[in-house]
Amino acid sequence: MKFEHVNCNICGLDRARDIGKRKSPNRDPGLETNIARCTHCGLLYPNPMPLFTKAEMQGNFKSPEKYFSPNLETRLKFFRNVLCELEKMKPGKGRMLDVGCGRGEFLYVAREKGWKAIGTDISEAFVDYARSKFSVDALTGDLEDIDLERNSFDAASLISVIQYVQNPSGTLKKINSVLKENGILYIEVTNEDALVFKIGDFFKNLKEKRKITTRLSPLFPSFQIYGFGKESLKNALESAGFKVCRVKTGGLFGGGRLPGRGPGNAMLNFARKIVIFIGGLTGNGHLIFCIAKKGRME
Repeated sequence: MKFEHVNCNICGLDRARDIGKRKSPNRDPGLETNIARCTHCGLLYPNPMPLFTKAEMQGNFKSPEKYFSPNLETRLKFFRNVLCELEKMKPGKGRMLDVGCGRGEFLYVAREKGWKAIGTDISEAFVDYARSKFSVDALTGDLEDIDLERNSFDAASLISVIQYVQNPSGTLKKINSVLKENGILYIEVTNEDALVFKIGDFFKNLKEKRKITTRLSPLFPSFQIYGFGKESLKNALESAGFKVCRVKTGGLFGGGRLPGRGPGNAMLNFARKIVIFIGGLTGNGHLIFCIAKKGRME
């Protein structure tokens, strides 16, 4: 795997401080990189940055049936709730763009509610699944490379996507360009300032006796390469020409689990669930929900 020193993707500056090493226990125990936080805008990212080939990217997302929860009704219910939140800001039906559409569930729900929805995803396997399972309109490729008409969409969604794209700034600017005036963008992203990560880092540092972090996963699935808190997400959206209408943290449940087996691992995962629940109650939840409106690029 190749690595490259990079500047912050949002503000373009090279003003980052390391918050800890991030290892790759699942793929190569000796492989690690630094996780840095930009001191100007707050974005988290690996530096040096791992560089993935197109074949590696496709390989990361080749199993639609395994990647997401198998409970279809649970996922459809989740996406219906998302659409309800979005429609509070955009009650009229129109054109919807779902970036990182995955298996197509949100496209299906949006069409069900009267939207004309189209999705994009870098995974050929996911797009094929979405088309065959839900008969939705989906395109394969990086959003920045897909030819979409400017000012043609009423709303867009980025649901658990922005932390995985290789150029979040470019993605947000492309979305801004294809939205109509006052178009709405809905984002859900992991909150890297959540209580669960702060406590996780504290105990990791004690165990390893060096600066280690539990944030991001740039070297192993799910290959999360960027991290946001509320302020860094606001900065990213504003730099891309959006006005933030509403941003909040949440998430009483979920958040994945620590790998491993045995009673010790079970106790750790139980403790983690408690921390996630407390974080959600106290405004330090592991998810950020945001709605932004298209403004003018400066």
